[in-house]
Amino acid sequence: MCRPDPFLSGPILAAVQAASIFPDCKTFVDLSLLVPPAECWRRWEELSQPPSEEQLRRFVASVFSAEPGEGQLEPWWPEDHQPAPALLSRLPAGAVREWASAVNGLWPLLGRRLSAEAARRPDRHTLLELSHGVIVPGGRFREAYYWDSYWVVLGLLAVDMDATARGLVSNLLECVARHGFVPNGLRKYYLNRSQPPLLTQMALPALDAEYGWWMRTGDGRSAVRLEADGALLNRYVVAASAPRPAEPPESWREDEATAAGLPPAAQARAWSELAACAESGWDFSSRFLGGELGGEGGGEGCGKAEEEPLRSLRTAAVLPVELNAILLRNELTLQRLHARLALLLARQAGEAMDEWMWSGETGRWHDVEWEGRGQLQQVSAASFTPLWACQHSAEREAAAVQSLRRSGLVQEGGVATTLWDWPNAWPPLQQMLVEGLAGCEADGAAELAEDLALRWLRSNHRGWARDGVMREKYDATRPGESGGGGEYTPQVGFGWTNGVALWLLERYGDSFARSLTAPASSEKCTAIGDGGSQ
Repeated sequence: MCRPDPFLSGPILAAVQAASIFPDCKTFVDLSLLVPPAECWRRWEELSQPPSEEQLRRFVASVFSAEPGEGQLEPWWPEDHQPAPALLSRLPAGAVREWASAVNGLWPLLGRRLSAEAARRPDRHTLLELSHGVIVPGGRFREAYYWDSYWVVLGLLAVDMDATARGLVSNLLECVARHGFVPNGLRKYYLNRSQPPLLTQMALPALDAEYGWWMRTGDGRSAVRLEADGALLNRYVVAASAPRPAEPPESWREDEATAAGLPPAAQARAWSELAACAESGWDFSSRFLGGELGGEGGGEGCGKAEEEPLRSLRTAAVLPVELNAILLRNELTLQRLHARLALLLARQAGEAMDEWMWSGETGRWHDVEWEGRGQLQQVSAASFTPLWACQHSAEREAAAVQSLRRSGLVQEGGVATTLWDWPNAWPPLQQMLVEGLAGCEADGAAELAEDLALRWLRSNHRGWARDGVMREKYDATRPGESGGGGEYTPQVGFGWTNGVALWLLERYGDSFARSLTAPASSEKCTAIGDGGSQ
């Protein structure tokens, strides 16, 4: 009898998650089996069905490891880590250099590699095979993640850890070779979804396989042909018929609760939408919720609406700006490598984004609901990521710079994600906006890029000076304070935050030092735009 992997599907998984044996559903699926899977199932079948909670707890204690990740990834000190890389000598002495040194010192603390025991017994845990060491985000995230790795790589390169960066990219390339794409994270339960496809920006080999995975049109995947002979734009979409116990299992209870009481077809759709939103990396953002939040009622400067239930998610109905911006930049990169991709491909993608997503009225790009409802009006940090993807006309760049200024997203502690997911600010979006603006020729773009960089660095530094940690996300309105909300407690560590901070310090370290010592630095840095009063 062929039994399922107990971590991925079946009655053991369902029973453990439903009974709340662990407060965080991710804990169980990150454990290790102490016995072979067949023995695990034999002991399960000896229990009365359904087992009592006491029986279930005894079973889990006898068959599974006591701690998540136990025996899987072991501490790893990257050989190319330097306590005093060249970046430090280029930064002003004092608080800035000391902070940069401390952030650089976090890389070995986040270094992990697959243990020999885990490599010998891949059927006893959910980790994917790894040939090289990794930098994990931190906290509950005990494995490497796809799009996180891009900003980790930027930070590693800033401190001359080229070999470690190559290893991280090699792990992702091996995923493409084995699975045809890079999964959300390097665990088996992420093999039904990806994340924003940034591998092309981390490596320059032929990445046709991953690009092709995103551009499939015939099986309900990402690419959508807007007209019979028109261009393609992309979306996040995941085929799922169960909550994330099986597809994947890290949020079983939460997904069960979200779909409770719905008819079977509606439950399957809700679970698919939850997984698709997770694939976006924006899990969970009101940007993808139904009703006024994600539809026709939003607009610049709107107040914060009441929270919508996750069952109203409609991620697959939206053509998101940042996904298409990432793919456009990937196409331009691949075009330089493969003559057959041709400049025409990227030109068509850019033209499609401009035709369907750009609005001269608002001066920004918009998410599009692809089945006929047109541009969605809410503003988000994603609205300006095409500036990061490639150059645009001078008029369009100038309009986008002004639109960002008046969007209400720019706050004392950085750029908020949206006006509704207030006031969270995420490191990746700060870096994309800063790099995009820095590459613009529009008046004031470079100055705004520096301003955003300094706001973010001040927030990170303030939190570090007070608490000694780097956070997964921050409160854009209160520099140094953690962001909040979501389906788990905000984490510290933190891989992509460290990477973005070092990347910014490499470019704006002198300006940041001056901002800390200038007389005006004690005054509050005001928000920019109409939404700043929220």
